[in-house]
Amino acid sequence: MHTLARPNTPMTSFRYSRLLAPRLLPILSFCMIVSFALAQPKVDKGYLDARHIDLSSEKIALEGAWVWYDNQLLSPSQLAKGKSEYVDFPKVWNEVRKSKSGQGFATYLVTIVLPVSPSRLAITMPETYTSYRLWANGKVIAENGHVGKNKDASKPHWEVKKVSFDRPGDTLQLVLQISNFHHAKGGMKNHITLGESQLMTDAFEMTQTSTWIECSALALMSLAFLIMYLVLGIKKVVLYFSMLCLTWAVRALFSNNYVFASYFPDFDWILLVRIEYLTLYLTMVWCALFVSRLFPNEQNKIIKYVLVSFNGVFAGLTLVTTPLAFTQWLNIYLIIAGALMLYAATIIFRALINERSGSAFLTLCIMLSMLLFAYDIFTYEGFFPYIPLVLSLGYIVMFILMALALLLHINVITGKPQQTTLLRYEDLYKDDTYRVK
Repeated sequence: MHTLARPNTPMTSFRYSRLLAPRLLPILSFCMIVSFALAQPKVDKGYLDARHIDLSSEKIALEGAWVWYDNQLLSPSQLAKGKSEYVDFPKVWNEVRKSKSGQGFATYLVTIVLPVSPSRLAITMPETYTSYRLWANGKVIAENGHVGKNKDASKPHWEVKKVSFDRPGDTLQLVLQISNFHHAKGGMKNHITLGESQLMTDAFEMTQTSTWIECSALALMSLAFLIMYLVLGIKKVVLYFSMLCLTWAVRALFSNNYVFASYFPDFDWILLVRIEYLTLYLTMVWCALFVSRLFPNEQNKIIKYVLVSFNGVFAGLTLVTTPLAFTQWLNIYLIIAGALMLYAATIIFRALINERSGSAFLTLCIMLSMLLFAYDIFTYEGFFPYIPLVLSLGYIVMFILMALALLLHINVITGKPQQTTLLRYEDLYKDDTYRVK
């Protein structure tokens, strides 16, 4: 007789996760309450009192109400002649101007009262839309591209920089000029951070190292599955996954912290932005094709090809139009991206219900992606410290889960327990020729 142990099915794991979720809510709520309680002081009317902050062990985000000189490019010596107001910073101009325009130029001012130590400080400057010049107590300490009052006089550039300088005294005055004539958005959306020089250097190097780890791991994974497809002639779904890994690896270098620009500062900005947007669209294409081919019985071919076609259209516009044109359609595209992610999630959950091989791994992948997205949002709002290694390792784990689902699908590995078979008399003498009459 045949004996087969009942496996721990994906539905059982799903029921366990439903029981566990309510227990996690109080923990998450407690973490958010603590985060609010430990919130750093913010800039108020262009002034920040940082005397009670230990900058040798804590970075501070220079966010809040800065002094804003809109449509004015002023040096520190010219500020007294300018017309100013207070504005939330960082924030893109499209959200603070009545005209909703991201084009033009502006100057920002903030005054920071410093603690007694440390003696050497550093500032991390994120990318701006699309060029800037930064003064610290009247001295230029950082610059990206060329700031100008028109398109011909300005030059866009994106590069995250860490700038160290000696503590100027009890007070630090920062003057920031920004101009933009090449992108749909203007201004700045990410925080400027201040801290002790070595602390900021370690954080900056960690960001770059984690990005390279993520890129290298995904590139190796892409190569392995590409060889598997070419040499062994395995199903086309393997090729889709290989391209998905490769596209994300490239995107890791050309988005967020723009690590590629840090090593190649003369790289053409327009080409960099094209690559950033193209890798977004291609990631969505490979994701749709991969999930649909992995679970063909759960897919909808019409929806799949419509979503893939929309991504193809946006990719084509990115290639033939200017950044000023194709970047303004991002909000429209996010609707399509959301629809595609919902489509992929629907396929995966249907496959989980039908107990398809590999669906449990992809369900975990979706849950992990939601956690990473929440972490990214909370760090952006300042509730949690930003640890780039967490995101990079999280993305690597996501792709490992997808790889395991794929390997189960193509039977390279098996998730089913082996059956124990006992030889029966009827099996041995099933042929009448050998049966005793």
